[in-house]
Amino acid sequence: MRPPADGALLPLQRGLERLYRLDEAPDVVDFVLPADQPIIREELLVRQTRDGVEIRLVLDGRLLLGARNIEDYFLLVEGVSHYLCVVFRARQRRPVTALELELQAEVDKFMTCLAMWRRRRAGPPPQGLARRTLDRFRIAPHLQSALRARYRTAATLARRYCTSLESRYVKSGRLRDLGDELRRFYRMGLDQKRAFIDQHI
Repeated sequence: MRPPADGALLPLQRGLERLYRLDEAPDVVDFVLPADQPIIREELLVRQTRDGVEIRLVLDGRLLLGARNIEDYFLLVEGVSHYLCVVFRARQRRPVTALELELQAEVDKFMTCLAMWRRRRAGPPPQGLARRTLDRFRIAPHLQSALRARYRTAATLARRYCTSLESRYVKSGRLRDLGDELRRFYRMGLDQKRAFIDQHI
């Protein structure tokens, strides 16, 4: 039986697949498990096997009942983003690092907010949408220092990159060019992405 979050997860998955022109992945909801620890809100579990990879997306049970606020919704975006990145790289037989997953998830949060704004409002999005979106980033106090450092690095890179996207494409309405760059960025490795951000900002 699929969880109520199906109503949010599948549209998120299909929207990101369209944005990045990805081959359709199996429905993410078929890989969702409720968290058995209250401290876990979203976590992607990946195990390499002889035949490929096994994936489970662990979500806080409250999220499975529906996102109550933007922070909840961003956790769903993060989970779907992680899932799609792992599937995409597995199909290409390319590795993916945890830092790449976190960086891409932050970019996807910005793009999801931009898409919501365009659907609901007339006219250009507000100035500083990237910072308003990504400045919501908070690190859970219980995390180990290595994880905290990873999240800080991903958030810093994403904030720089999305602010640049906003100034180069969103303000002038060059959304087709924005999509073209995002698809190229999605397919880069981590070193390429960091170099690309340094080059354009």
